[in-house]
Amino acid sequence: MNEPITQTLTRLRDGLTTENLNQLFRNLHFGRSEEEAAKYASVPSPDDAFTAFEEHNYYEMTIQLDKHTLVQVGPHVYDLQPGQFCVIPPGMQHRIKWGSKNDPTADMMWINITGEIVRTSCTAYAGETRSKVWGSDLTIPGSFMIGEVFAEKEKNRPGSAQAIVSYLRAFFSLLLQNVDFQSESAGVRWTGEMVAQVQRYIRDHLGEPLSLTDLSANVSLSPNYLCKIFKDVTGETITHYTQNLKVERSIELMKEGLSLGAIADQLGFCDQFYFSKVFKSFMCISPMQFRKSIRQQGKTA
Repeated sequence: MNEPITQTLTRLRDGLTTENLNQLFRNLHFGRSEEEAAKYASVPSPDDAFTAFEEHNYYEMTIQLDKHTLVQVGPHVYDLQPGQFCVIPPGMQHRIKWGSKNDPTADMMWINITGEIVRTSCTAYAGETRSKVWGSDLTIPGSFMIGEVFAEKEKNRPGSAQAIVSYLRAFFSLLLQNVDFQSESAGVRWTGEMVAQVQRYIRDHLGEPLSLTDLSANVSLSPNYLCKIFKDVTGETITHYTQNLKVERSIELMKEGLSLGAIADQLGFCDQFYFSKVFKSFMCISPMQFRKSIRQQGKTA
């Protein structure tokens, strides 16, 4: 997988110019009005089977490595060809359609630009499935560089196009210098590290009402993809893992003598009834009955 990534990044670093900027950076539309920009994109067709919409609080870049992929950014759809890319601004809804069961596999490079951490990955799309085959975290000033790209677009002054090209070429150069292709199992290690990070976050915030949005933002992944890799790595859902930890902790708190209401509140359950329902689903006994058995054991000890 390293060869097509390296070749594509090298071509972008060396070949991006003010003349082909809009051609390669599909959703930039530098110097175009909204009406003109619409001519270079399309609208979703009812027949297109897109993924669910996603949005993030950081910049995200997607680069087409081979074949083609339909990428919707806001209301516009772009048919990305090899070597072309889009940058999705923070808060912008986006989704993709990568073809049908009969289409060959298409590979895309995704780059999540979250402050000083730039999370790169390569995903292979085949028919209705996708799999992350490689991933690496880099510490480079990506957020600053891409932020300056959009700042220059808004200024639209003499020299802005050249400034945008310079920032992008510097960004691609840093990617080439820092991307790590250690082994074929890099993607496996990467997903394992992401899941471990989520597990640590859950343990550290067990008493808080954790949402999937909070967890996915912590690792800069989409909620849907986080759920997928968590299940692939652990064999259980995020909800099951979290509830199991809370039940284990609740047993410790019962032994310390806390009331069931206090336990439910301390572990972030909405009320004592829901806590009892979750507890029983794991232990096959209500927390009241379990606490009673603890007290009986204490009397006979």
